[in-house]
Amino acid sequence: MEDDGRFTVKSMYKKLEGLMVEEGSISLECDQMFSRIWRNVVSSKVAAFSWKLHNRIPSKANQDHIQYLPPEASLLCMLCKDMVDSANHFFLHCPVAMKVWDYVMF
Repeated sequence: MEDDGRFTVKSMYKKLEGLMVEEGSISLECDQMFSRIWRNVVSSKVAAFSWKLHNRIPSKANQDHIQYLPPEASLLCMLCKDMVDSANHFFLHCPVAMKVWDYVMF
């Protein structure tokens, strides 16, 4: 709730964000990503999609988190084999994926 007693999505987001940080279940990278979503000039549909996308991609990191992968499975990206496979890595850091994104976008 806002100070004046109104419910807003932003106020609920801030409350949930605070709970996640208190419980230690959010990394600094995720916290920065969530903060950027509110400062974006994109439509709310795009912001909501990007927020959902973060934990919906069946990355190795997410599969490991829900204990879907066998303990001996590698968590490295299948494309670059350099970093842990995660949604952030795939969309922001993987050099192989970046080549594909560059080809698609330009």
